[in-house]
Amino acid sequence: MEMIASYLDQYPTLDAVFASNDIYAAMVLSCAQRLGLEVPTDLQVIGFDGAPYTRAMLPHLATVMQPIDEIAQRAVARLLHAIAGQEDDLDGAEVLPVSVYEGSTLRQKQPDRVSLD
Repeated sequence: MEMIASYLDQYPTLDAVFASNDIYAAMVLSCAQRLGLEVPTDLQVIGFDGAPYTRAMLPHLATVMQPIDEIAQRAVARLLHAIAGQEDDLDGAEVLPVSVYEGSTLRQKQPDRVSLD
C-alpha cells in the first residue's frame, strides 16, 4: 500500500493504473480514496483476473476476466503428459478467450463524433 501511495504521489498526472491482479487493483482503489482521488474521473483502475470471489466483493471493478477453470484444466493435462513422458504430443501454442468487464472504474468511452460537413 505504501508503494502504491508513493507512486500515486510521485506521478500526480497519472490517470490510469492497470494492475497485475484484482487484489492490487483493489489496493489502488483504497489508496486513491485515501488520497482524495475520484475514480474514474481522476484515476481509472483496471485489474486482471476476474475471479468469482473478486467479482463478488468488488462488482464495480473493471477487470480482464480470464478463463481460470480452462487454464487449470490445460495445466493439469500438460503436467500429466509430462509425467507420462508425452511432452511431444502437446502443441505449444494455445489461445484462450478473455473478456473485459468494464465495471465503473473506467471512464465511459466517448462516442465517435461525426462531421456533417
